[in-house]
Amino acid sequence: MVTVHVQTLYDAGIRRDDPRLEEFLRAIRHEERKQSVTDPTSNEPISEKLDREMFKRCVGDAIGIIARALKGQLVIPDWHAFSGMIGDIFDSCQEHFSKRFFLKSPDTTLIPFST
Repeated sequence: MVTVHVQTLYDAGIRRDDPRLEEFLRAIRHEERKQSVTDPTSNEPISEKLDREMFKRCVGDAIGIIARALKGQLVIPDWHAFSGMIGDIFDSCQEHFSKRFFLKSPDTTLIPFST
């Protein structure tokens, strides 16, 4: 299902505004609009109706990045683990960087200094 594939791309670290997916997402939106015209009574999202052939038509030039993301072959193969580690590093540094340090100037006034 397309919903699963698109979510997998996002989970792999590819953002929704990634220009490499622009045409792919535009094609899916186009199919969604087309589907709503042909079946106005349906409440199902297109992503649940998108069959294999329609998905192939939408993929186009994005096939390379999509294939690498689905296979875990991006520069950062495990995006969730990576972003979790970066979050931990940020949290551990946040306290250090949020503290303000003061230096004495020659005239003995305190000057705020942060590192």
